[in-house]
Amino acid sequence: MPNILLINTDQQCYDAMSAHGGAAQTPALDRLATEGMDFHRFYAQSPVCVPSRCNLSTGRYPHAHRIRENHARLERHEVHLFKALEQAGYTLGYVEKNHLLENEEFASFGYVDPDWPTSLR
Repeated sequence: MPNILLINTDQQCYDAMSAHGGAAQTPALDRLATEGMDFHRFYAQSPVCVPSRCNLSTGRYPHAHRIRENHARLERHEVHLFKALEQAGYTLGYVEKNHLLENEEFASFGYVDPDWPTSLR
């Protein structure tokens, strides 16, 4: 099985990386862009970050998963990318703000950022 590293940033312009013509030198990100999958035409279906992350992980629009604001999480019954990867045999890790899942869903992950408060694991 190939390794998958999904980097999802907030408020980053396409040309923030030198691989995309930006002025900042980003050699590690440039290498990932060259050797991995680099999306050149990616559009967000929501201008708000949590609904947008939910869109990306479910492949569904906000009206379908019902997340339309930042202070909400996907319901446990929702099918999302992490469930699909886990069912395919992947060991999961998550390092970032939890802008997506209910905290209990991280119990099956092989790695969760140790800097998170215990209540978020």
